Amino acid sequence: MSEESFRRLIVAEVKPLGEDSPYLLRSSAEILFILNAMAKKRAAISAFFNDRQDFAMTSILVTQTDTKQLILDLTPSQAANHYLQLTERVMCVSTHDRVRVQFDTPPFQLTTFEGRPAFTTPLPTRLLKLQRRSYYRLTIPYSQTLKCHIPLAGQMPVEVEVMDISIGGIGVIGYPLEVNFEPGLTFEHCSINLPGVGLIVTSLQIRSSFDFTLRNGTRTHRSGCRFLDLQPQTEQLIQRYILEQERRFRARMSNAT
Repeated sequence: MSEESFRRLIVAEVKPLGEDSPYLLRSSAEILFILNAMAKKRAAISAFFNDRQDFAMTSILVTQTDTKQLILDLTPSQAANHYLQLTERVMCVSTHDRVRVQFDTPPFQLTTFEGRPAFTTPLPTRLLKLQRRSYYRLTIPYSQTLKCHIPLAGQMPVEVEVMDISIGGIGVIGYPLEVNFEPGLTFEHCSINLPGVGLIVTSLQIRSSFDFTLRNGTRTHRSGCRFLDLQPQTEQLIQRYILEQERRFRARMSNAT
């Protein structure tokens, strides 16, 4: 998917921070802790400008508590670097511990950091951190089959069908009874090929397992799995896949009417 297509898909999800969200942090210590953790991981940030009409990718380089400034990397786009200095407001969207994070800043200003050009902006006084349950979970469309490849120690790998997916994890069905999916077990190097997006590889932890009846009456087994140590790049791929499926669903609904 092109950057322009991705922008059109997610622009509706990004809004300036309000005042009434229960997930809005105002504690400078809490905000600084999250920003420092994001800087340490060089977490990718989508910086929206031009009243959400455009965005570019950047990352936090360092937080400067003495000057109360945030230092960010330049974006790959010279045009975006220019307009980020002219826009009325920059809306920065990223993730921390698999939770969506957003903070709004004034226009970026050019500075230098460790001898190279960078952006600076005041440390945010408010930061939105959504709880895990706030993440949207996509039910895989019937027209599409999504498989998760799970390596098993001392056994042949098993391939299970993915019923739903979010940035937090997946729900899977259809695995053999002899496969031990006891809650608490962890499987490494699991892979899912997201159509139109790419291959993701991550660790999964089984959170729940139970019998399940499909709509056609067939009895099977279902497990809820949590992603472990999900990398920012992998989170972005999952988000893009979810948003693309939502775009297709809305298009179908629009054509039906």
